Amino acid sequence: DGKECMVSEFCSFCEFKVDITAGIQDERSSMRKLFTRSFQIENEMRKKSFQYTVKPIAHKNKKYALVVMEDFTELFVKSEQLQQALNDKKELIGIAAHDIRNPLSSVKSNLNLLITGSNELSENELRLNLQQILNTMNYSMQLIDDMLDSNALDSGVIHLRQKKQNYGYFVERMVQYHQSAAKQKQISLQSEISDFPEVFFDRV
Repeated sequence: DGKECMVSEFCSFCEFKVDITAGIQDERSSMRKLFTRSFQIENEMRKKSFQYTVKPIAHKNKKYALVVMEDFTELFVKSEQLQQALNDKKELIGIAAHDIRNPLSSVKSNLNLLITGSNELSENELRLNLQQILNTMNYSMQLIDDMLDSNALDSGVIHLRQKKQNYGYFVERMVQYHQSAAKQKQISLQSEISDFPEVFFDRV
């Protein structure tokens, strides 16, 4: 607020000031405590973090407080960056796990259909179901490869492998993957995309 430290009306809320006062008046030490403040440095507000220790001392019958401060700003910045990277990694794993669960559910549904209704399926339908299972498993394996990519996990970014391809065909294939699971839940899936132009995207 434009005033010097220790004379602001907000000092009573400052733990740093309270600890110094306690060191002088109550001769109470405060060991390795942390606090963060924003300072105007070169016309820019910057957040800095400190660790401080307050020890009471006496000199010529007067009470003082010895304050030792260390600038921990760089350490705190790296700690925050590490925490953000861990959060990104956690989010990435959560997304990958969710994406893997869906195709596995589709495989399960197709296998159940083959086991319970194989006598009612034509040879062409059997071949189509097996092909869908194979395609879905390939899709799942690609997702797992992406998830295990150490560079992607560390950076929180999956590198897209984009190429020009038919998006309509991709959507139809996704509908086929989930058709069996949808039927078991009495859900109808339909693709109404036709004559869709080729675009650049990562189909995985």
